[in-house]
Amino acid sequence: MDAYKIKKVSESEVLVVLNDKGKEVEGLLMKLDCTTQLDSLNGVAGLKIEKVYPENYVALNEKEKGVIEALAYSLKQKELFTATPQKLSETEYAYYFSSNSATCNDSTDSSDFFWRVLFQKEILVNAIK
Repeated sequence: MDAYKIKKVSESEVLVVLNDKGKEVEGLLMKLDCTTQLDSLNGVAGLKIEKVYPENYVALNEKEKGVIEALAYSLKQKELFTATPQKLSETEYAYYFSSNSATCNDSTDSSDFFWRVLFQKEILVNAIK
């Protein structure tokens, strides 16, 4: 019956959960062999993890385009950036973090990239206690 309850949540509550869940995924990527484990993490409902190469990445919308451009600038400047949780639309949220913070760097991959974890709002709302 709990699955059918209507929850009234604030945007700040959703962003707190986004930040917490994003940190969890970031921590998992640091512990796992990412080449084999990334597919299993992407299998989790409402979650998509990917490397973002700014030079050839197509943003979901204008909001994400701005975020990608800002993070790409940091990469070009060789600056580390703190994790960045963002609301992209009414149904999607993303958590971006530096490739240097996760050990999933391919030794054959010399390109600058960062990680993007896409969450569906439903998953975040259900995680609010």
